[in-house]
Amino acid sequence: MAASFWSSSQRKTWLFTQMQLDELIRAQKENCVLTSLERKHVMIYYTGMIISLAKALKLRQQIVSTACVFFKRYYLRHSLVPQRNNGIEPTLMLATCVYLACKVEEAPVHIKSVSQVMTSNQMLGSQSSIDPSKISECEFYLMEGLEFYMIVFHPYNAVIMYIKDLSLSKQDRTVFLQTAWMIVNDTYKTDLPMLYPPHMIALAVIYLTAGMQENALKDVDFAAWFSRFNVGHNDVLILVQHLLDMYQVMSLYVEKDVSGLVSRLRTAQV
Repeated sequence: MAASFWSSSQRKTWLFTQMQLDELIRAQKENCVLTSLERKHVMIYYTGMIISLAKALKLRQQIVSTACVFFKRYYLRHSLVPQRNNGIEPTLMLATCVYLACKVEEAPVHIKSVSQVMTSNQMLGSQSSIDPSKISECEFYLMEGLEFYMIVFHPYNAVIMYIKDLSLSKQDRTVFLQTAWMIVNDTYKTDLPMLYPPHMIALAVIYLTAGMQENALKDVDFAAWFSRFNVGHNDVLILVQHLLDMYQVMSLYVEKDVSGLVSRLRTAQV
């Protein structure tokens, strides 16, 4: 296990430029079925299912985030179309991501519990139930797809550390942290964890939160503050724009329409 992000497989293997990421997604040839925006909405749809499953299992947030990263990593190099991916339905894969994330984050749940929640909460729609043996079999495909690199570093600790460094009252700090935490959670509906290191996401989230609550940090020279962490102001601004773009994509999300896209993927032949 890597002691820090800088020596981790996440930095060496699972961080990409935007161009590299786009090329990996195009290689799955899903553009025959989905536009770029539609694919983003489909990933939001499946991320929502991961969140619902985790909530039913009463899992902590870091497990949810790790499961979301596993799902995104896997589908960078595998098609969302089951016929092109060993017949594996994304719903089976997301259940497996949650199951494996629980193990990795040292909070294991019984495989039958995952299967039962997926079925009892009607998360599968018209599909048949997910048998625990299918999750067990899918776990190997998932670990192989992750290249057996399963340690994920998240921005949460960095957000807490950076907020403590700012001059905020106890009351302001609580509200500030809640907002920042919510934005970090939203980033897992996107590809941002595969584009930027956790500390960069944390700094951008804090900057965006400060803009939303401008009175709390109106006297802070953020350019000087970022320089203390060897981060350029412009680099943070670029990432903040990604966050704003993220919310633009989310604002166009209509679950009923996306359900139709998911059905299209299940029957697609590409």
